[in-house]
Amino acid sequence: NNIDNAYVYDVDDLQGVVVANLQERAKEAGEAEAIVTEEIEKFYRWIKSLDVVPTIIALRRACDRIRKAEIERAIPSLNSLTEKERKTIEAMTSSIVNKILHHPVTHLKKEADRVEGDLYIDTIRKLFDLADEEEALKKANNNDE
Repeated sequence: NNIDNAYVYDVDDLQGVVVANLQERAKEAGEAEAIVTEEIEKFYRWIKSLDVVPTIIALRRACDRIRKAEIERAIPSLNSLTEKERKTIEAMTSSIVNKILHHPVTHLKKEADRVEGDLYIDTIRKLFDLADEEEALKKANNNDE
């Protein structure tokens, strides 16, 4: 103990170091568990959000199909449209559909990972009669594979 920068430790000193290290490890383990739990919750929300994707795709496809059918029905009564005017109508109607669907799709995504998320998904499917659209989407995906 009389030499500069030299320390003498006895067994009791080492026991104190061991206890301090164990306490620090326990604290760090608790923090690690909290991080793991948070990441598991994020992963679960992400997995649940995937349930909503086919419904959103089907909803957009159904609305776009209606939009295109209405354009094709209206075009003959609009004599001599130029290609630029036709593209303007396409862009405008597409924008309208996107704006109409924005809030429902946003809320659907947000609610998908909650307990009642499946209820929201089922409600959208029923309200917009998306069963046929989703079935067509599944068949298209199976053909791609």
